[in-house]
Parts: sequence; C-alpha cells; structure tokens
Amino acid sequence: MARLLHNPDDPHNIFRYRELTKKEAKELAKRLKQLDKSKRASIPRSEMQERMALYRSSNAPFSLKLKRFKNLLFEKIRLLGWIIRGKLWDRHNVIKIKTLPCTYSDHDTKILHASFSIFCDLIEQGFFDRISLDYSDEIKRIENGDWGQGSEENKQLALKTQIEAHDKAQAVEAEIKYLYKWWKESRPERERLKDYENNYANSEIAFYKEDTNHLIRLMQIREYLWD
Repeated sequence: MARLLHNPDDPHNIFRYRELTKKEAKELAKRLKQLDKSKRASIPRSEMQERMALYRSSNAPFSLKLKRFKNLLFEKIRLLGWIIRGKLWDRHNVIKIKTLPCTYSDHDTKILHASFSIFCDLIEQGFFDRISLDYSDEIKRIENGDWGQGSEENKQLALKTQIEAHDKAQAVEAEIKYLYKWWKESRPERERLKDYENNYANSEIAFYKEDTNHLIRLMQIREYLWD
C-alpha cells in the first residue's frame, strides 16, 4: 500500500509514495508527539503530509489506529443521523408546492409551480441578506487606488470589468425582484380577473405563453440563485 513519506535526503522537500515500515512509523509517531508539545504558530506542509502518511499507515501505533477507528465510526454515525433526519424531518429533496391543490395536476403545470415555489422560498428565506449583488464598494476601492499594485492600464481594465459585473448583477437583482412580484402579485391577480364567459380560450393561450416566458426568464438567472 502506497503512503506519503518525507525524504530527508531530498533538498527539494519532495514526498514519495510507499508504505511506512513499523520502525519508521514508530519513529515518526515519537517525533510528531514531541512536536505536539511545542508551541507553534503554524505547522509546515511537509509535517502535515507526514502526519497524514502516519495516520493512514497500517503500521501506525495502536493508539492512532484506535483514534482513526473512532473518527470513522463517528463519521458513519453522523452520516446515518443525517440520513434519518432527512428521511423523517428535513426532507430537502421534497418540494412543497403551496400554489397547487393536493389533487392531480398536469406535469407542465407542476414544472412551473415547482420552479417558482423553490424560487420564492429562496427569496423569503433571506436571499438578499446573504447574497450581495451590489459591487459599488469594490468599484470605489479600485477608483481610490486600494486594489493592489499595477499600471494605470491594469487599473482601468479592472475598473471596467468590475463596472460591467456590477451592471449585470444589478440587472439580475431587478429581474429577481420583478419575477418574485409577478408570481406573488401579478399572476394571482391575472387569474382572478380571468374572463371565463367571453374569451376563456384566448385568455388561456395568452396566459400559458406568459407563464412559459417567465419560466424561461427564471431559468436564465438560475446561476445567481444559490446560497
């Protein structure tokens, strides 16, 4: 079984892959234990790799094997807990569509309502409190010269890039607010004012196209809808 082991004879601090022998594992464990007693601000990368090599080695000390077993057991139990919780309480793979009845609905209708249900839940759970689509502070920082070293040409390029990103993000923010208002206010009002007696067929066709158009608009900003 191949494991990482630091080669002290290598001036470039290169790590090679091979299994630690019992003697090497014992000596490495002793040295690392002594290092643990010392107060250090940080641990070198080479030492971290040695620790990982020892942790994974089949010739590691029994105490380390026991610790590894406990960690693995804890992770398994924790994962099982999340699975049980997801099955019984927090079912994140279940979409609750409040705008549809509990009876049957056509799949094209469910696609529309499910998409906007997820979208509205995201907004109502504090999307704008967690995600900022306003880059004006970053633009001011570049304009004031607090953006790092570089030529004036690079500064102008960075400023232009940031302004373009800001303008796009602001347009997306406006689109998010519009789609949310349309689904929560405009569309329910449209449904309420349907003319079922005089022009029902034409209204249904027009409304279906409007729904499809707004669903497409929602998909076009999907990359921004994460948290």
